[in-house]
Amino acid sequence: MFSEEYQKSLLEQYHLVLDQKRKEYVVGELIWNFADFMTNQSPSRAIGNRKGIFTRQRQPKSAAFLLRERYWRLANQTRKGRWLPQTEYMPPGLSMVPEGFWSGFCGNLPEGGCQR
Repeated sequence: MFSEEYQKSLLEQYHLVLDQKRKEYVVGELIWNFADFMTNQSPSRAIGNRKGIFTRQRQPKSAAFLLRERYWRLANQTRKGRWLPQTEYMPPGLSMVPEGFWSGFCGNLPEGGCQR
């Protein structure tokens, strides 16, 4: 069964491998399932896919806290300049996106097509 404890342990093992490979050639990570979702029941599957980092009601699971800590640490290891505060939310005025980043994207979209 894919429990929260198993999910957290699995992610910790993935992170060990990804940290090693990041030194060689890996430049990013992706979490596949944002939130749990319903599936049909069958002999090989219980109702619902519970591999998300949030519940179906969008409540954080253990994996969400593990990932928040990991990505905060990685952001501060790779970021040049100011360190990010370790808070639940980004403080006003602090942006993870460099000035002018969106100009290359927004210039090619129809009027009002670029939301920042």
